[in-house]
Amino acid sequence: MTYQYHVQKQAMDIMNSIPKVPPKYPLMDGLPADYIQRFTSFCDFIKSIYLDISEQPEEYGMVCQDINEKIKWLPAGKGIDRLFIILHTISNGEFQQNSLLVDINRLKKCMPKVNLILKKLCDFGFIVEGFNGKTLEKTFDYITISYADDNDLLETMVLYFSCYPRFKNDEMLYNKRTYELWNLRLRRLDYKLTAKSITAIPESQWVADDIEFYSNYDNASKKICLELYNQYVNNPILSEKLQYKAYFNGPFSMEFYYKGRRFARTIIVDSVFKLAVKLRKMGNYMDYIYNLPNHIKKHFETGNCIHCQNGCKSHVTWVYKDMKQEGCGFCTFDFTDLNIEDVQYYIKLIELECLL
Repeated sequence: MTYQYHVQKQAMDIMNSIPKVPPKYPLMDGLPADYIQRFTSFCDFIKSIYLDISEQPEEYGMVCQDINEKIKWLPAGKGIDRLFIILHTISNGEFQQNSLLVDINRLKKCMPKVNLILKKLCDFGFIVEGFNGKTLEKTFDYITISYADDNDLLETMVLYFSCYPRFKNDEMLYNKRTYELWNLRLRRLDYKLTAKSITAIPESQWVADDIEFYSNYDNASKKICLELYNQYVNNPILSEKLQYKAYFNGPFSMEFYYKGRRFARTIIVDSVFKLAVKLRKMGNYMDYIYNLPNHIKKHFETGNCIHCQNGCKSHVTWVYKDMKQEGCGFCTFDFTDLNIEDVQYYIKLIELECLL
């Protein structure tokens, strides 16, 4: 799809980042037994709206910034967050008999041009009593919102938004994922907020969802990332010495930290998927390096230092078959030509470096 505006791409990114809802997981106390099925349908419904936003964002009153220009910060309610702001506001209304009683003044205050969003919601099947298709009735203090095609949809939405405060109140949740990440996710839909507890969803599932729905990696690279994580957590040395983090403030990357410093990460450079590792003490495990597959070993055969400055802290040296090599710690060991069978070798290299 060719985008004319930033908001079009944002809508598609959000639509594609909504994680697939598992058929079974422990639900939060108080949610209906069939909530997983209902929430799955709700996610599909919201995806269809985001798809429509990508095609005609101006119909939703969203500010349309040219895709060829640098994107500018927008106040809440003027950009891609308009949809979730109004859904959240509606969900705070009084729920009664499959409808919501919503304060008109509160609705008007939540964002400018609220009528445009209401009109589009009506196009998707919402029924809004007190809205004539263009404007809110001036004599009304409240509007009544219902959804005729699915009696459960409104309740499903209300229950989901009622789970929102958990990310602020649950210390375990707050510590596991940063505030910024959850703020990002809260503009999407994520079934994990409806789980019985944050620990009810295994960390491996968090990582799998992050890789699948937040990265721009191809399928082969996604499988490599997941295998890299699985071997990391199953390695008693690395799981103790390294800390895993997912990076979201830009292109997604898996990152591993050692003593507070980034030690390894996945990255895409010029459309090439790489595993970048900071190795410095290769002389202590050169026998292992000699026996690596050729496409991995080639990174050690010649250095790439261009001597750009004296006393460079990133300068690394090693001896390969009696020949001194010099490299740059930033890019010498950016491994390419990755495949899932070779993950074991990269894990072992990282382990050997960490042991020293």
